[in-house]
Amino acid sequence: MKKILNWIIIIMLLVTYRVNAAEYKLMELIPINTGGNITVTTDHFKYIDIKYKDNIISFGSIRNISDAKRPVTLTIGLFDKEKKNIGTINYCSSADDTSTLKDIELDTDQGVPYQIQVNKTYLASNKSLKDIKYFSILSDNINCNTGNALEYVGEKVEQVKNNTLNSSEKLLIYILLFIGGVGLFVFLNNFAFSTKYENIDGDDVRNGYKKYNKKLARQREYEAIINPPKPKPVKKEKSDKVIMEEESEKAKENTDSSDLHNFINR
Repeated sequence: MKKILNWIIIIMLLVTYRVNAAEYKLMELIPINTGGNITVTTDHFKYIDIKYKDNIISFGSIRNISDAKRPVTLTIGLFDKEKKNIGTINYCSSADDTSTLKDIELDTDQGVPYQIQVNKTYLASNKSLKDIKYFSILSDNINCNTGNALEYVGEKVEQVKNNTLNSSEKLLIYILLFIGGVGLFVFLNNFAFSTKYENIDGDDVRNGYKKYNKKLARQREYEAIINPPKPKPVKKEKSDKVIMEEESEKAKENTDSSDLHNFINR
């Protein structure tokens, strides 16, 4: 009986620990009445012991797990009872004039306790602080963006996830836009300030094809002189033996005809 009680106590402790120490993922909804010991890990930060109480989101520690010194940054989505977004906090400590830790930058593996005040400026106009029932760490906001509080209003977290690009995807888009912009600038510059695209509607294109075809014709003539094509072998319908026999028969017939002709004309 004692062993059974011990096992029951161990199981209860494990369950209690599991409930009180939860590892949430990015873009996963967290009820505001959930106790502490919530942890969310991103590529650059580890947000430890997260709590939502009295419209304050507090962190037992925000730890820099990257290889560079960084300000405290993160993006928090706020959701109502229908699990739809009603506002977003894009936070960056270096851009927050009200933060007591405004100029803080965390060294690698350095952590600091932190708090973020949630106020009406982050919410849609028809929503109040009482409407907040869930929150979610959407990203670590590594680019230190601020504003855009209403970017995801009305969307569920799954929709936010589909509409959010990761850093590598954003970088690729920026590169493609830059290349496209440079190409457009070069085209407009040549079109406006050079004769490169004159008569682009037809004449220059046709003349270009004519020059190209003439060049190909000269090249073919030159190759025909240097490397003349070999004559095609004549396909024999009869073998040499058959041809010789036929020629012999014809010669014999011609001889017989001449002898007969000479005899008649005597």
